[in-house]
Amino acid sequence: MWIGNWPTPFRFDGAIELALPASARRGRYRMTLRLVTSRDYGVLQARPNGVALGPPVDAYTPRVDARSLPLGSVAIAAGPNLLRLEAVDRNPGSTGHAAGLDAILLAPAP
Repeated sequence: MWIGNWPTPFRFDGAIELALPASARRGRYRMTLRLVTSRDYGVLQARPNGVALGPPVDAYTPRVDARSLPLGSVAIAAGPNLLRLEAVDRNPGSTGHAAGLDAILLAPAP
């Protein structure tokens, strides 16, 4: 997980939880993750507030890159909201289970 400029390697079934912005108002939002991809990145599952959103995504690429991953609609409740990012597998070409996250985008859902 990139926090600042440093990637944090995961082990298989490792995870990190990030607090979503407290400024997000209660309601439904479309969530998009801006993921970093690389040669040592794993297959990741996003779980906002404990609910799997979208299928696991393979973050392996031969070179460092980034891509936007639209996940779908998520409910934001009053109080704390967490995004859990889990390493659930590894691409056979990858050398690890690392993850990188540049941004979490929330747009009001229609």
